[in-house]
Amino acid sequence: MPMPYREPTKEETEAAKSEATRRVFPTREKLRVVSELLDAQKGGDGAVGAFLRREGLTSGTVYRWKKEWETGALSSDKKERRGPLKAPVNPLQKSLDDANKRIKELEALVQKSDLQIRKKDLQIEFQKKIFAVVAAWEEPREMPSVL
Repeated sequence: MPMPYREPTKEETEAAKSEATRRVFPTREKLRVVSELLDAQKGGDGAVGAFLRREGLTSGTVYRWKKEWETGALSSDKKERRGPLKAPVNPLQKSLDDANKRIKELEALVQKSDLQIRKKDLQIEFQKKIFAVVAAWEEPREMPSVL
């Protein structure tokens, strides 16, 4: 006697949802499946159905891959990328980044050079003052006469 239908419990439903995952097939796997599908089509009665059951695939998916293979959209050298496409890269961006980096380096060098020049100017001013003091000491002085 067949079992009567019963609604799945909340736990069963959530367990099924957490286990459900979408399979992702790399291009080489799709090419292998299409190749075996073509061989199975030559096999005759029920070979395609047995192949699909063995692989766990639907006929719509495999025939879509076959169409892609026939149009050349499915090739082994094409890399599959999922998700949004990257923004196009400006071919001059690297040159611009290098130039900006060089500008910052040169600005830092100019600032360092300005500081060194200021230090040298202060040293020269100090030496002038010292020389003036020493020169003043070495000048002959008149001796006051006591007579």
